[in-house]
Amino acid sequence: MSTHANQPKTIKAFLICLLLITSLLGGCATTGSHHAGSGEAAAEQQEVNIDPFENANRAIYKFNTGLDRVILRPVAKGYQKVVPSPVRKGVSNFFSNLLEPSTAVNSLLQGKPKQAGQSLGRFLVNTSLGFFGVLDVATPMNIPKYREDFGQTFAVWGVESGPYLMLPFLGPSNLRDFGGLLTHSAFTDVTTGLSAENATYATALRLMNTRSQLLSFDETLNLQVDPYAFIRDGYKQRRLEAIYDGNVPQAEEDDEFEAELFDD
Repeated sequence: MSTHANQPKTIKAFLICLLLITSLLGGCATTGSHHAGSGEAAAEQQEVNIDPFENANRAIYKFNTGLDRVILRPVAKGYQKVVPSPVRKGVSNFFSNLLEPSTAVNSLLQGKPKQAGQSLGRFLVNTSLGFFGVLDVATPMNIPKYREDFGQTFAVWGVESGPYLMLPFLGPSNLRDFGGLLTHSAFTDVTTGLSAENATYATALRLMNTRSQLLSFDETLNLQVDPYAFIRDGYKQRRLEAIYDGNVPQAEEDDEFEAELFDD
């Protein structure tokens, strides 16, 4: 096979990697539930505040941010400048709608059938009446929006988070969430069934849209004395809030504060 024929697949794989880092670096407001007691919560919090691979993690973070500075951010700024806001909103709605089936499955696995039904309802309504999700019809209909992933589900099932990881291209994670990400991607792959060329276009569009939404975060990150630690601690806190539906047990919050003091 010629080099030219392999080019679309190579570009597709590269863009998928870039997409994953932007989606994880920015984080997202998710909801979830955790049924562990305060003792288990405290033990997990002590664990997640440990960064045993910090040297390697920082090296990978430097690589990721360099890639973002050279490629992702300039492309995202161009996308935001050229594409009108209503169009970008429609693109965001479309890709957000693709997450609803995964949320429904994870809600069910976490023992929340009502929430699972609502997420499935959002998907059906927005896909049918909202032009495949380009328009968010479900929100005005008062169908609530949730975000659940397999990392949260594993936490509900009692799987420990494991050490904090900064992954090449993928960004901040931990052992549990990384395993969940591999499963989650199977539910949200927009390129399924598309030709190599069209899959490349779809992935590029998702990449540009995701990174453009994070441009406002850049200024906050630039103000940090230690951006790596800021992202690490923010990621851990967001995941705890997602797992506990935003109601992290007080004992766990106290343990986190204590661990931060010892880390410093």
